[in-house]
Amino acid sequence: MKQHAISKILLSFQNSESFDGTVLAEIIDIFRAWSDRISTIFIFDITISIENFQEKLPRATLRHLQGIVFESTDAEETLDLLFRAITSPNVHGQLRIGSALMKTIIDRQLEHIQSGHAFIQAVKYAYIIHYFTNPLSILTDRNDSAGALQREHYEVIRDLPSFRRCTQKMVDSKELDKVQSLLDDDEILDKFTTTLIDHGQKSLRGILCALDVASKIQSCIPEKLSLRWSELYIKGLSANLANSNFIRDLLLSVRKFPSDTMHTLLEALSQTPNLATAIRPIQTALRTLTAAHPSSTTAPLRSEHDLRHHETLRTTIVAQKVSLSKHKATLSKQDAAYSQLVARVDTALRTYFNEYLIDPKDLVFHEIFIHDARASCRDVFMPAPRRAIERALSAPHDYLNCECCEGGGKGDAAALSSSQPATAILYQLYLESGALINIADLWAAFSAVVGTEGEEEKGEAEKKDDDDDDEERKLALFYRALAELKYLGMIKNSRKRTDHLTKLAWKGL
Repeated sequence: MKQHAISKILLSFQNSESFDGTVLAEIIDIFRAWSDRISTIFIFDITISIENFQEKLPRATLRHLQGIVFESTDAEETLDLLFRAITSPNVHGQLRIGSALMKTIIDRQLEHIQSGHAFIQAVKYAYIIHYFTNPLSILTDRNDSAGALQREHYEVIRDLPSFRRCTQKMVDSKELDKVQSLLDDDEILDKFTTTLIDHGQKSLRGILCALDVASKIQSCIPEKLSLRWSELYIKGLSANLANSNFIRDLLLSVRKFPSDTMHTLLEALSQTPNLATAIRPIQTALRTLTAAHPSSTTAPLRSEHDLRHHETLRTTIVAQKVSLSKHKATLSKQDAAYSQLVARVDTALRTYFNEYLIDPKDLVFHEIFIHDARASCRDVFMPAPRRAIERALSAPHDYLNCECCEGGGKGDAAALSSSQPATAILYQLYLESGALINIADLWAAFSAVVGTEGEEEKGEAEKKDDDDDDEERKLALFYRALAELKYLGMIKNSRKRTDHLTKLAWKGL
């Protein structure tokens, strides 16, 4: 602990009711014996009552504990806080992670219940992959790329799908000279690239600001909608929010806001770029209206869209039949004026969302400032160890890169050879067998393969002297390879026949 400068030890027990009380008591007693040198903190996840948990521990152990009860934060809420800190529009980053790759990271985090540190490491790896595999990533910061571009960089720029779509639109609009200059002149292409990358990064930040506006509206709704910031980010960068039911429900809720909730919303939106100029005059008008409202201290103003306060049910009886009809009450002057302000807010928000909730893949050069390549991260985020093990045992030459493991011929890495590792030989014999494997037959086949090396060059006397040593060596290799296959979970002892093994895994399944 002195070497690593650790002053305290924190032990966390999830689902502590499943632990045996005796085991918990022994752990606590062991650390209590070191309490004069090591400060220890225990965290117990208790889903039942504290009294039932205390009954599991002896009284002598409980005397040494000083407990504090608190409510833990939900793992999804913690993940959402971390996600917002990374993707917030207030974070001025030149590179953003795309919706598909970010969804892969989020799903991996939730399915495997990993820590927040693992999520941060995954995001860091995604950024590293982009900067190390994309030669155009240098263009995300023009201060670093000034004078660093080579001829090959411009050729890669011209091969980008977004650039090709852009030039095709220019051709359709008869801007042939501009297209020709972009294809022939690197300096013109450099200026064109710089301008559109800056425009794309600003547009991407506008998308994030629009998502932040939607999140602020969501926080003002009493019955909160179920979209977290991570879900908003993924839907927004997938272009699934514009004209969606979610935005429609948000705007409908805004039209029903009373004056006090509307004041809170306008205060939150007054600092939003590109929206503040439209919101601040409405905010000033709302303050003036509420100040003149005679009952502003008791009841807020209501808009005409708030049907709960402006519609009543009327009951009429005709010929012994009861009929119900809705009746819309007459608005007061203050409510009518407030309804006009609500309509202005609705128009401003609708225009803002339509302008900034765009598809980021429509931006030219989005491949440079948006990293959305899942293929480059899939093997790291979702590794397939079984497939790697099967390939290593089937073709050891691919990993060892030696001539002795190439097998029966050049390019035939799967053929049996005595120079291959013993586990690889036994695995290839294992693949040729059925569901039940006779150990004696497996040993005979293994001994025949391993014993073929150099047998033709030896004389009769030399073969006779080495038989005993070779038999012991081959038997040792066989048992070691068999133990390794058992450790990998490929075979087990058969319950039906004591001299047989049961096959547990088939290649490719």
